[in-house]
Parts: sequence; structure tokens; C-alpha cells
Amino acid sequence: MRPKNWPEIRWKVLERDNWTCQKCGLKIDGPIAHVHHINGTEDNKLESLMSFCWICHPAEMGEDFWIWLKEAPNPWNEIILKLRENK
Repeated sequence: MRPKNWPEIRWKVLERDNWTCQKCGLKIDGPIAHVHHINGTEDNKLESLMSFCWICHPAEMGEDFWIWLKEAPNPWNEIILKLRENK
């Protein structure tokens, strides 16, 4: 469960990481900017968190991005999945 001040913690992590995915280097903002718990726990200390893009975050957690995308509540998902199918 996230603490009440999660938006503030998230912002501090993204600022510290220069709004950049720490895995692929993509500049991130808005809903594609994710904050990952490094140690897999709900430890919300800044040193236990890092910034990831919406593609690298599920991969870092050992999840398949395309499966994660189908399950994630996001209005863009259907569009992205259709574009991928038409490749």
C-alpha cells in the first residue's frame, strides 16, 4: 500500500533521476513515468526507488510487457496493441 505522500515521493524520485528511465535512458513524464521499488518491498525511502519508463518497469519485475499491457487499465493500450498486430 502506498503512503499518503506517494505523489510527493514519486516526484522526488523522478526529479532526482532527471525524468529519465534508469534502464533504457528514455526521457519520461506523465503516465509513462513509473517509480520502481528496487528491493521488491514497499520501502519508500528515496534510495530504495528508481525511475523507469512504462516498458522497462514490467520487464524489471520479470513480467512480459505485452501481457502486462493487455491487463493494464489505460485507454491507449488497445491502440498500441492494434499497431503492434499490424506490424
